[in-house]
Amino acid sequence: MAMKFHFNKISIGCLLVVAATAISCEKVVTENLNESGTIRRLVIDGGLELNPSRPDQPQKIKLTTTLPYLSQDAIPIVTDAEVFVESNGVSYPFTHTQDGWYESNEIELSLNAAYTLNIDWEGNTFSASSVIMPSPEIDTLYFAYEQATGITEEGYFARLDLTDPAGIENYYYFKTLVNGIPFIIPDRGNNRNLLLSDKFFDGQTSIGVNPNEEIRLELGDEVTVQMLGISKGHYDYLYNIFTQTGNQGLSVVGNPPPAPIRSNVINETTPSLYPVGYFYTSYVSEKTILIQ
Repeated sequence: MAMKFHFNKISIGCLLVVAATAISCEKVVTENLNESGTIRRLVIDGGLELNPSRPDQPQKIKLTTTLPYLSQDAIPIVTDAEVFVESNGVSYPFTHTQDGWYESNEIELSLNAAYTLNIDWEGNTFSASSVIMPSPEIDTLYFAYEQATGITEEGYFARLDLTDPAGIENYYYFKTLVNGIPFIIPDRGNNRNLLLSDKFFDGQTSIGVNPNEEIRLELGDEVTVQMLGISKGHYDYLYNIFTQTGNQGLSVVGNPPPAPIRSNVINETTPSLYPVGYFYTSYVSEKTILIQ
């Protein structure tokens, strides 16, 4: 039986870890491996998702801080920040709920609108901006049965078709939920497995896309696939995150050494104390099927 790793919220911030195991290991990699000289940095995990399939879903942003590279402590959460998102002259407050999560049910999202994140914390102001760009819908979601090979087990796998708009650079990020639970396996191959660029199929229909080749499904499973249209900057950020956090930190499989991955969030007060993480906006196409 294929091993499945899961956690309650897909969190890219938690993939900046010393030894990623999915969610239980949440130590953020810093750029300085000398613990005595490590600078504590703010970590931003989250963004705004315009998902017509979930109109009542709150928008969420998680704030934590980095830890020394070899620390065994639980990741520190930030509960005392002031978080706002501004758009078209309106400021929407995000309220801390629990475990470092800040949420808003009031913010209105629309295509082609710009959104600016503002965070005030410990005397520093952090900000980032992003635009929700149009993105295509999933044409069809279905499943296919595949026989076992020398390196894979037999089983059912999700497949989808999508038609890419012509003449526009498009980048996609796939999230998969099985029976309502988001699944992800720490694997350096996620930089190709979960991310897709239209570089080689611009304006064409792509048939049989596997949104997560690590997930083997079983009869009775309900699978939901979310296709996020993302920016080039977000695509590059995720590509680097997946490359550095793959293979669960096992040196025998050739993991690259950790290196700083710069955020699109800036510290306006003290630029040298730059944060970690990424603030994104995305249009989400979502479909669900039952394996039967």
